This record gives sequence, structure tokens and C-alpha cells, in this order.
Amino acid sequence: VRMFEEQSLISITVKRVEGGIVSNYLADHLELDGLLHISEAQGSFIMDPIINSEETAIENAVAPVFVAAGSGITPIMAMIESMAQSSTLNKATLIYAARSKDDVIFEQRLMELKAAYPDFVMITHFATEASGHLNQQCLVDYCPDLANRAVYTCGAEGFMSTVRAASKALGVDIAAIKSESFGVPRKQDTLANLAQLRSMSGRNEVNVTLSKTQQTLNASGEKTLLEIAEEAGLKPKFGCRMGVCHECKCTKSSGQVVNALTGELVSEEQTQIQACISIPVGDVAIENW
Repeated sequence: VRMFEEQSLISITVKRVEGGIVSNYLADHLELDGLLHISEAQGSFIMDPIINSEETAIENAVAPVFVAAGSGITPIMAMIESMAQSSTLNKATLIYAARSKDDVIFEQRLMELKAAYPDFVMITHFATEASGHLNQQCLVDYCPDLANRAVYTCGAEGFMSTVRAASKALGVDIAAIKSESFGVPRKQDTLANLAQLRSMSGRNEVNVTLSKTQQTLNASGEKTLLEIAEEAGLKPKFGCRMGVCHECKCTKSSGQVVNALTGELVSEEQTQIQACISIPVGDVAIENW
């Protein structure tokens, strides 16, 4: 925030992911003076404004506990920097799970912030045979008053599920637990429901007909409409790739899809769907591709 306000610059942190479209492009093809177009910031993983307000007494707000794993520190770091800018960071706690010291992202900057804000609690958890993975007992040990705090977590889906379940078990209000996923998690109940629906039709392969380009794409497995189109060399519009921004919305003229986030069958009458989280159950026709 400060860098943008003072220098009109933004900073991003990119970790190469196997098969990742954006991370691999940036690592392999982006050059100095390259031009990228980005949208306005979107999404729901944001901090309660009352926490980060200089005009509001922090005692009246729910102080945040940030729980990150690996590259999940990235969006959390933006919140931490924002709190530092408004001088409210002393009320925050960061619990950062990493495989080793070499895997701690932003280590130098976090040390600088810790020095500037001595009451900012920062704990790094390394999973060893002795310590194990971050669990409910760890959260109690690291933050004894967790039940009275707001929890913001980001990391792998399994990690976040553990944090959410442990936080609720320790008394954190469900409304005070926020998380952000990298990509669309394929939940076991979603896949089971998809398999059951397809078995009823007696087929696993589906055809996706694109009315605008007069193409028919054959697909199987659990791929979303967006993934099916991209594998065929098409470039439909998309944004977050996890059902938040609605940039990938397309018009379905026939067929049914399963919502990859919830596992629910979307009504055949619903024509406007999000391609990044829609998995075809049977043959589907897309009108505007």
C-alpha cells in the first residue's frame, strides 16, 4: 500500500508451481519492461477495516491471528504491511508454518517489522519429528487467547481445513475465520458426487460444444470447463480461477455442471455459470465461446 501511494508501484511475489499458467509464464517469458494488464483488486480475503483504522481504538476490535503455510504468507503479508502502516501491528500475531528456514518467505522484512513493533508476535513452526505438523495444540500454545481473536489463514487446502477446524473447536466464532485458497480444491465429496452422477448416465467422457466457434471438445475426469477449453488451445477470459471474481462467467445453453467448490449439481435452467468452477456432468453447450 505504501509503495503504491508513494511511488505508484506495486509488488508481487511469485512461486513457480508445476503446471501453473501464470507463475511459469512470469518465470520463463516475462522480461524487463514487459507489459502486463491487471484488473482491480478483487476477492473476499480482506481484513476487518476496524482492525486497521487509526481512528478506532484497537481494543474495541478483534485482533487478528494470521496463520500461513508456505507461499500462503503472500496475501497475509499485504495485511501485515497495511497494519504496520497504520501502526496497529503490535496487536497482531503471525503463525507461519514452513518446511525449513530456507523456505521462509519475507524473512528479512518480517524481522524488520518485528524489530519495529516489539509486541508483534511472530512464531515460525517447522514440522519435524518432534514438533509434527501445525495442529490444535500448537495453536493453543502459540496463541492462548485464540478464542477471542479473528483468524486469517492461507495455504494448502488440507492445512487450512486443519486451522479452520481447530479454531472452531477452540471457540473462535465461525464468522471470524477467513481463508483464501490457491486454486479450486477438489473435495472428496465433490468428486464422489460427480462420479455418482456420471455413473447414472453410464459414461465418463463428455462433449463440450462451443456454439460460437463451432467446436466440440471431448473431456473426461474432473476438469473444469475453463481447463477443458485451455487444453484445447482456447483462451477464454478468466480472473481468479477459484470462483471469486466472476470474470470467467459464460453462457450455458444446455447440459448440467457440478460446482467444484460445493459438489452441488447446478440447475439445468441456470444459464450463467463460472467456467473455473464448473465441471460438466454430461454433454454441455456453451453459447458465447
